[in-house]
Amino acid sequence: MRRLFWFIGALILVVGVLLAAGYGYLLKGVYATYLQGRTTSNIHDRLYFDQDSVLATAPRPWAEKIDAQRWEPSASLRTALDSIHTGALLVVQRDTVRYEAYFEDVTAESRTNSFSMGKSVVVLLTQIAIQRGEIPGWETPAKRYLPWITGPGADRLTLRHLSEMTADLNWRENYQKPFGITARAYYGHSVEHTMREIEVGNPGAQYEYQSGSTQLLSLCLEAATGRKLTDLAGEYLWSPLGAETNATWHTDGTGEALAYCCLNATARDFARLGQLLLDHGNANGVSVVDSAFLARATVPHALSAFYGQSFWCGQTSNGTPFVYYRGHLGQWIVSVPSKDAVFVRLGHHHGPARGDHPRALIRLLDEWVTR
Repeated sequence: MRRLFWFIGALILVVGVLLAAGYGYLLKGVYATYLQGRTTSNIHDRLYFDQDSVLATAPRPWAEKIDAQRWEPSASLRTALDSIHTGALLVVQRDTVRYEAYFEDVTAESRTNSFSMGKSVVVLLTQIAIQRGEIPGWETPAKRYLPWITGPGADRLTLRHLSEMTADLNWRENYQKPFGITARAYYGHSVEHTMREIEVGNPGAQYEYQSGSTQLLSLCLEAATGRKLTDLAGEYLWSPLGAETNATWHTDGTGEALAYCCLNATARDFARLGQLLLDHGNANGVSVVDSAFLARATVPHALSAFYGQSFWCGQTSNGTPFVYYRGHLGQWIVSVPSKDAVFVRLGHHHGPARGDHPRALIRLLDEWVTR
């Protein structure tokens, strides 16, 4: 009994120290990861966060013509995909579902975490707001909407810098460091409070991937439109695309969306985002996103060989171009224009990289684009 009292006392002391030092968010992080048998965030962690809905008000089911014999991964590819704990594989070609498979703890109904695939969605929503005249353009200063931004380059920071990862924030991206800014933004009570501590250095000078950039962009978008990110996502994107299932977005303790990540959706609905790229911004006969914008956004900008306006760009081993939405732990929505195809892979690990892209992604595309 005495040992139990000592343990409880020590636990209370640790909690008190963490709260006093501003690290109270670690308690949520420990609960959502280590106490669930994991060492990092995972595709099902919406269970441990508040959520806001992204409504699907005009569902349009995909056409289906399953050809499993053609698209089934080879034995060697299957082994590679199993080794990184793949949860879902989906092929859409010519607007038709051709292959669909689920593994481990993912099903067709699972709404899993997009992680940083959500960054591309925020950029699409911002572009739609520009088209609607709610924002003047990508060169608009961020301080127009967030006057509290500070740092040497705060006055020069534009929405384009935020979308291209050239903002130069004092933000070091790290998904394993519990005391880092990424963990604080993810598990903390107020992501906006965290962003108010960030300073801007020399925007436009270099590429550096920083989740804080997308969070600032989302805050600008919300300030410009006077609406929540989730409401915009439902009206501007999810419903026009014909999504079949309401999505959700992680929110912090104040109700603010964790915009740089955490759109939760099914594999079939994620595929609609890839189809939007193939269809040059059109969906169901309606122009949703300007095609000229997408043509620019889906090629590398001047400061990166592989990153556009929050879209990843690459080539297969035989030189076939592709563009993709990419998220932590290997969430991929890949558009391959030459095949008129979208490939979705969701799972628990991305595996080792080969150059600028995950090795498993290239291996998957090398096999599928030849079919």
